[in-house]
Amino acid sequence: FAITGETAPGVADGAEFDFFTAPSLNASGDVAFQAFLTGEGVNFTNGNNQAIFGPTSGASLGLIARTGPSAPVVVDGNTLTFLSAPSLNASGDVAFLATLDAGSAILGPTSEASLGVIARTNNPVPGVDGATFASLTLPLLNTSGDVAFTALLGGEEVDTSNNAAFFGPTSGAGSPLGLIAREGDVALGVGDAAVFNSFSSPALNASGDVAFEARLRTGTGDTVDSDNRDAIFGPTSGAGSPLGLIAREGEAAPGSNNAVFDTFGFLSLNASGDVAFNGTLREGTIDSTNNAALFASVDGAIELIAQEGDSAPGLDEVELNSFGTRALNTSGDVAFLGFLRGDTVDNSNDGALFTSVEGEFELVIREGDLFTVTLPDGLGSEERTIGSINFSSAGLNDAGQLAFGLQFTDGSEGIFTAVVPEPGMGLLVFAGLPLLARRRRTA
Repeated sequence: FAITGETAPGVADGAEFDFFTAPSLNASGDVAFQAFLTGEGVNFTNGNNQAIFGPTSGASLGLIARTGPSAPVVVDGNTLTFLSAPSLNASGDVAFLATLDAGSAILGPTSEASLGVIARTNNPVPGVDGATFASLTLPLLNTSGDVAFTALLGGEEVDTSNNAAFFGPTSGAGSPLGLIAREGDVALGVGDAAVFNSFSSPALNASGDVAFEARLRTGTGDTVDSDNRDAIFGPTSGAGSPLGLIAREGEAAPGSNNAVFDTFGFLSLNASGDVAFNGTLREGTIDSTNNAALFASVDGAIELIAQEGDSAPGLDEVELNSFGTRALNTSGDVAFLGFLRGDTVDNSNDGALFTSVEGEFELVIREGDLFTVTLPDGLGSEERTIGSINFSSAGLNDAGQLAFGLQFTDGSEGIFTAVVPEPGMGLLVFAGLPLLARRRRTA
């Protein structure tokens, strides 16, 4: 889709792609991403070196927003000064967080425009009388145009005991944006008088369900401490089911040798209401060599997907060491970044992207792999070595396609797509050739 040195589409001053963040992928195979630009027309003083690209009318990839004084998007006279990585839905709409000349705003589809203001700092908060948004985080976007995000609040009735909140669709897909949970509220499904203390790792699906990680604190009881304060909340029995407790620190972790959950992070939520998440473990036979794991909660039942110390599929005498970003689609397929260890592993090849389809793992791509890259403007092709891999929780779609970013050891970068194979069908086949072709893998 894009590579360093290529002219950025829709940019009148002839700017070229310099580097990228991890892309988002929708069900149609469209991709959206944040890019940093370079070239004669890029003025770092004016700050026009950042942009968001995605599907536009008549083009699979076009300019959606850019920083700087001549940017195509202006908010109440404020230009955009910094952009986040975008979230992309099946309709080709995007939502993202933008820093403005004054404050910040979440931009995305509204009833008035395909790209309007959804929330802005110092503006009123829906569902919380007298409160305003003090700060905003990166939004998530679904097919209905719903968004979900965490925020800190301000206002006369807000203090440090109730200023954290989580927002999303209030009653399913297409419903109004409103307050889902707030610091100080009783934590749903936790029977020991715990209340919410903070929120992170938000997730949103096509049904308007939400999931999030929360840290708890003692409410009217006295049972929340450092051994049970972290928890994950989401739909309790599939899409459209009530929001409740999915997993909590100190509870038994299935499939992991009498271990209990310790910490959580990096949530994904699919259209069926299933949740995938990273976790660390303690107790049982757990030590520093096997305490990281990847889980999925399907219809309320938690399953172990992979654990630190497992053999890395497709690699001889190499083990999984830890886990990064993961994505989950409606079929229950999982793609995740894994970090490796072993005698042949060093800083040049310790990261890889894997998929799990029907319980069978495949290696997709690894740092140190050699790839043939087609150069911009038809200037031929050359082999480049992968230095690192960028992947997001929106990098796997229901059609079994992947989108990811590659940084090469020569300093160049690119955005690429791929197709996940059926179990037992062999190596992943890359789409969009001749952009990228797998050549060989190092040890």
